[in-house]
Amino acid sequence: PTLNYFFTGYRLVGGVKVVMTASVSTGGALKWKSTFNNSSASGDDYGTKIIFGNDGFLYVVGTIYSNATYGSDAIVMRYNAANGLMNAKLATHYNFGTSINDVGYEIVEGASGVKFLGVVNGNSHVLVYKFTTTNGLVLSGTGFYIPVPTSSNTFTSLNISDIKAASSNNVYACGTVTGTSPSGNYSASYLVKFGLISNVFSLVASTPVD
Repeated sequence: PTLNYFFTGYRLVGGVKVVMTASVSTGGALKWKSTFNNSSASGDDYGTKIIFGNDGFLYVVGTIYSNATYGSDAIVMRYNAANGLMNAKLATHYNFGTSINDVGYEIVEGASGVKFLGVVNGNSHVLVYKFTTTNGLVLSGTGFYIPVPTSSNTFTSLNISDIKAASSNNVYACGTVTGTSPSGNYSASYLVKFGLISNVFSLVASTPVD
């Protein structure tokens, strides 16, 4: 079969970033490109990660600007790989008492076509959203982890480096966190496991690494 490459990121339209996803041939010829703007003239939208699902669709993770109240939301968009037409999307916003941004980092496919979206909420929470794709994109669970759960610490940055799904649909996420504490600045890595606890998708275990 003919091989193509797929990319996601952004392009500038009127000084504002909009999500752009494209396919090119191995020879560099553009096959198609698709843009998405979340109807905001003042906020940026951009793609971060793209995977080819076992169902033959492309899944793009990104971040979109919603409004001044909620800031940015993470988003998953599903595209037809042959022509670039978007046929489903799912935006997520988790509010932990204040209106802070959700940033989409990673996506991975588990068993039976279940997908998992890795999101950072503000600079304080790592979230993994579980969703199905049989009838559109349907959220079916959310697990979250606070890397350093003490009120005296201040986070300055937090990211997700990678997520992996086991055949059991347990999910493992890793990344780094930096911040300040009464004893000074710190930087650390983390590894967390999400899975079902009493049929609820939740944090199972965490292992911070100094």
